[in-house]
Amino acid sequence: MSSLDAVYAAAAEQFSGLAVPTQRFHAAWRRLCDSGESPSPAHAGDLYLALACLDGDAAGLATLEQRLRRQLGQLARFRLSDDEARTLVAETLASLVTGAHPRLSRYSARGPLDAWLGVLLTRQALSLRTARAPEDLDEVVLGSQASEGVPEVELLKQRFRGVFSDAFKSAIAALDVKQRNLLRQHYLDGLTLEELALLYRVHRATVARNLAEARTTLLERTRDEVAQRTAIGRLEVDSIVRLVQSHLDVSAAFFLNRTGAGS
Repeated sequence: MSSLDAVYAAAAEQFSGLAVPTQRFHAAWRRLCDSGESPSPAHAGDLYLALACLDGDAAGLATLEQRLRRQLGQLARFRLSDDEARTLVAETLASLVTGAHPRLSRYSARGPLDAWLGVLLTRQALSLRTARAPEDLDEVVLGSQASEGVPEVELLKQRFRGVFSDAFKSAIAALDVKQRNLLRQHYLDGLTLEELALLYRVHRATVARNLAEARTTLLERTRDEVAQRTAIGRLEVDSIVRLVQSHLDVSAAFFLNRTGAGS
């Protein structure tokens, strides 16, 4: 038995309820290798599942939908309604397996399928959030309910409508390209510290330090921008920055998604 036959056999055993022809799997694996993707035998089962779904296997599609639903727990920060969550899963599933270029055909088996699906769901959730984004983008930066119990902050939001989101966008733009891309890869693409360390070929501690520095720089520049644009007191500015910090994962992903990497 060849090494590829062994990879196929293990994948087929993992998903014994699905049927992907040997040649179908071999062709997909060789295509990935030829394109330089370097699929990992550890994720061969996920590739097997992906191929079954692309071929319209009902059991495979049901498994894929279940995996998407399990990922919803990672998106709690977007505060999706039940209807939005159902729409998100349905639209993501459709994009994965339908159309001239289904997204699932891009899965390379270099990493776990669940992580790959999580990135797609995050992007879809951001698209939903953009579509429903309030006219006041300050709500993205500070949170629509962030000022509850802090009436002075609510007054500042009303008085300086639009200033806080503009300040945050300016702070992002002022970051250097490396910092912006690192934040984008972490908050938008969902890469963990370990994955970023592998990507940049550095120690995990180095990534953690660089990420912390990028976050700190973003918050400090947001503080400076707010202070310059509003001339409000230091205590009020610090209150605003604390809200920005508590909501940084969503707001950074939202605005980095709008601006693109490296821009």
